[in-house]
Amino acid sequence: MNEFNQINRYEDVLEQEDIQMISEGLSAPVLNTSVKNSMKERVMNRIMAECPIGGETSFAAQQLWHRITDKLEVKVLTQDLDKKIQTAYWRLAPGAVVPGHYHHNDEDCLVLEGDISFGDHHLYNGDFHSMKKGTTHPEMTTTHGALLYLKHDIHEDLSWLNS
Repeated sequence: MNEFNQINRYEDVLEQEDIQMISEGLSAPVLNTSVKNSMKERVMNRIMAECPIGGETSFAAQQLWHRITDKLEVKVLTQDLDKKIQTAYWRLAPGAVVPGHYHHNDEDCLVLEGDISFGDHHLYNGDFHSMKKGTTHPEMTTTHGALLYLKHDIHEDLSWLNS
């Protein structure tokens, strides 16, 4: 037996009473409710600390997914109501189809997961696509589903998504 195999368990090194003494010393302290609440408040204050001047933060826990169709959900991150643009995540289920549409503003799309296609033009994880203001693109489809990061027009009427 080599040296490594000679000491292969903690029982070989420490006596049982030593192990018990060490484990008792490692027990978590019992905190009263006011200490727990104070700790939680400090952690939450740190998490929710004021954003740098000129910035805007949207915490994941505060964002909601909105079901638009049976195969499309949208989570809005920011909106500029004056310019009628928003930044959002789009989650498309496998087989989803988004009809072609006109762009009143520039549109930027980053594929975070999955695949999307505009006819024979295919995009995958990490691919970026943009459409200029005043252009129209054909319908968008996905075979395996996709998660997209989009900056796009705010559409007050979404009925075109169900066409």
